[in-house]
Amino acid sequence: MDYLTIQQENSIKREVENTIRIAQENNSDHLGIINKFKIKYPLLRDYFQENWQKLFPGIKFNVSVNSRIDGTYMINEPVTASKEAVGE
Repeated sequence: MDYLTIQQENSIKREVENTIRIAQENNSDHLGIINKFKIKYPLLRDYFQENWQKLFPGIKFNVSVNSRIDGTYMINEPVTASKEAVGE
């Protein structure tokens, strides 16, 4: 289980880091990170609002992931949607 948990954590971390990197490269804060900064630093709210386009691409993020796998289960049949779910 430890191996699977570590693999899962590494995979999630890579995905989050790649998402942030792409957002910064495109200067597109589609994750709403500015809102977290405004909440954490309310006195700098106006500063962030006015300068976010310049600040966002240069911010360094430290991504930390802690995951837990509660259990693994054997699936004997492939997972498919029921006819009712797909409208048949």
